[in-house]
Amino acid sequence: MTNLLQTLRALALLAFYSANAQEIFNYEKEIPNKENYLFQEIEFKALEKKDSITLSGTLFYPKGQFDKIVVIVPGSGADTRHSHYRLTEALLKDNVAVYRYDERGLGKSGGTFNTANYTISMMSAELKSAIKALQKNPVLNGKKLGLLGHSQGGMVTMGALEKNVPVDFLIQWATPVQKHGAFIEYQLRKGQNAFMEVLKFDTTEEKLAVMSALHKIVEENKEMEDWPLTKKLDKAGKKLGYTKKHYERFPYLTLASEKDIVRKDFESAYKGMSVPMLYIVGSLDTFVDPVAETELLESFRNPNITIRRMEGLHHYLGRGKLTLETLYDIDNAALLEITDWIKAQ
Repeated sequence: MTNLLQTLRALALLAFYSANAQEIFNYEKEIPNKENYLFQEIEFKALEKKDSITLSGTLFYPKGQFDKIVVIVPGSGADTRHSHYRLTEALLKDNVAVYRYDERGLGKSGGTFNTANYTISMMSAELKSAIKALQKNPVLNGKKLGLLGHSQGGMVTMGALEKNVPVDFLIQWATPVQKHGAFIEYQLRKGQNAFMEVLKFDTTEEKLAVMSALHKIVEENKEMEDWPLTKKLDKAGKKLGYTKKHYERFPYLTLASEKDIVRKDFESAYKGMSVPMLYIVGSLDTFVDPVAETELLESFRNPNITIRRMEGLHHYLGRGKLTLETLYDIDNAALLEITDWIKAQ
């Protein structure tokens, strides 16, 4: 996410909490013509070590016969059941059911939304719980179930697959495929994120050197608990000359959510993908490397994986400047690519 978009989404989150019973962000929209479809609220439990919260979402499905359902998992930032509204509407028009849910602490979901501690692993466990709830719903009996993950949401879907959730097909939209946070280094190189608060150096090269070294520490100690790993990172940072003058409040990789991202390695899961998968990314993506990610997938030579690199499109598969207002305004060509692929499964 660009610094500007990060700020705008943070302001939207503040406004969200300030409003009474507000359940939708200003970059999201309701499904138009809801009367053309059936819908029901479906809740599920997200079990944690100390408590159990309930999350909530809406299942939309055609009034007539249908044979597929897609669970949409959005990327980083705050999202409710109203994200990816244009894609949702297109799928419903194509006779595909859609389930989206409020992230924890948002909308009707319990818990607290906290980007510092809300990890990929937690989100994957929640997704697994959501899928279990959907499987118990008689409306979906005998239907094919697919997951669509955008960006970080794709990492969440891969985490759920590692937990052996049964799915029939998978769509990965601009998802990091390279392991151990390589996409974060790409964002720094492209100027997508300058990491000004946590890497206060004069040059991008200096920032990359520290970032890469700290990523390597996480990779070599990815089974280590959060606090011991933090101490190990601090010690390594000092040896690199990464001191308090190089960050504002906290050093890089202090947050549990950051470390959890860098721990992830789904490459073997992609190599062994046993269900049909579509990987789609824009050629102008500055969040993930559209060339490196697709070339890596191609090197796996997995016949179950279809790869589409969309010319002239950005991370959200739109054209032109990416703004908060156009966040989910997916380009028609990409929309058709996704919907046609799903219908063919």
